[in-house]
Amino acid sequence: KNIIGEMMQNNRIQYLDLIRGGLILYVVFYHMSMQFGLISYESGNRPLLFSIMSFFMTSFYFFSGFLFSSKRSASDFVYNKVRKLLFPYVFWSVISLVVYYANRYILYGTIDFSAPFYSLVSTGALASNTPLWFFFSLFSVSIIYYFIDVYVQGYYKHILILGSFLFAFLVHNRMQILSDGNIALGLVYYHLGYFFKRLLTEKKDFPDIKILVLTIVIFVLILFFNRQDLSFVLLYQRTGSFLLNLPYSLCACYILWYIGCKIGSAKYLVLIGEYSLTLFASHRIILNWIYDPIVRYLNPHIPYYEYMLVGGSVILVFYLILVLLLKKIFPQVIGL
Repeated sequence: KNIIGEMMQNNRIQYLDLIRGGLILYVVFYHMSMQFGLISYESGNRPLLFSIMSFFMTSFYFFSGFLFSSKRSASDFVYNKVRKLLFPYVFWSVISLVVYYANRYILYGTIDFSAPFYSLVSTGALASNTPLWFFFSLFSVSIIYYFIDVYVQGYYKHILILGSFLFAFLVHNRMQILSDGNIALGLVYYHLGYFFKRLLTEKKDFPDIKILVLTIVIFVLILFFNRQDLSFVLLYQRTGSFLLNLPYSLCACYILWYIGCKIGSAKYLVLIGEYSLTLFASHRIILNWIYDPIVRYLNPHIPYYEYMLVGGSVILVFYLILVLLLKKIFPQVIGL
């Protein structure tokens, strides 16, 4: 058996859920650090950890491409992506609006109903729940790539993906329109993830320690000589070269994959990874419009580590309750 077949359980690849679980927890940590004020969106002068982990969004596209298959008919494939991505996108957008409007009314006694919609033009997501840009982007990437895979053959497919990368390069650090830049770059990582999966099905000697050492060396060299920090949503390159971000992120994806294969399964991380889209969609609603206003009112000078510990616990408890409820009453929006 190849590495994929050996680690399948309940039709899921365990180490991919493990990787997703770790990545989504980092997303929560990142957004909490930003909400607290430890880091700002614009600043490139950040603690080293945030530069090391600046590949985290590219990994979601890479490992989503890892799972791609064009064996379904076009209608079945599109319906599946609508069910897994667009239904949750609409559901969590509506929920975020309700919570956001309630927050504005309680705090200020008035509501600007149009305010959350301004960001739709650039990111494809409401300002009341900004992480939903990823749902819109991944849906677009998945649909576009399906038709590329079905109708574009051979080297023409790679040339088209190269063109997509060049487009992303041209529009990075510029105003995005409906996430056009991150969709273009997302296509690149989605394609490379799919290509990597096909490579794995043909080889029996993966994971390879020699390749791991090489990827770590490249990763570290780029990190220290061209420190990377790319905001994927707007393709805002805070520090480092946009071109070098590609090998940097690909090395990171291989390192993550290798670690995931070696660990295999960690029960709670795998469970979080299995329902990662729910945590992705809900955490900022809880953080921005519920937890942060309350804790700032009760303890305006709360230390960073206390803010993170309490907030992280609150978000995960809410997440657990949401998963249990949604599995029973509205499983379509869990996004499995």
